[in-house]
Amino acid sequence: MIKAAIFDFDGTLANTLPDLKITLNLTRAEYGLAPVTEEDILVHVNNHMPVYIRRMIPELGDEALWDEALEKYYAFYDDHYLSETVPYAGIPEVLAKLKASGVKLGVMSNKNHSHILKMV
Repeated sequence: MIKAAIFDFDGTLANTLPDLKITLNLTRAEYGLAPVTEEDILVHVNNHMPVYIRRMIPELGDEALWDEALEKYYAFYDDHYLSETVPYAGIPEVLAKLKASGVKLGVMSNKNHSHILKMV
């Protein structure tokens, strides 16, 4: 009998990609750069945030500018982390069924703790 289940959040429980795209494109726009697609983001999304920013905004080419862009990204994400994020189809029902069966549920994420609490 399963007693507990721990789920990854991004890309498992919820589609967060649209909000990542919004946030990244707002950050890129701050530097006069063209927007990127969700497909572009998928290539680098699982990297540590400073690496993600360097790879998604290589045009900056400067450590200080990448650090600045990361701060801008975080500020934009604070405003948009729930703009378009939605659970995948069927996930709420699966989680409800597990919970009703007495399974303890947990979520693992590298997101900011205050964000993930609201998202869950």
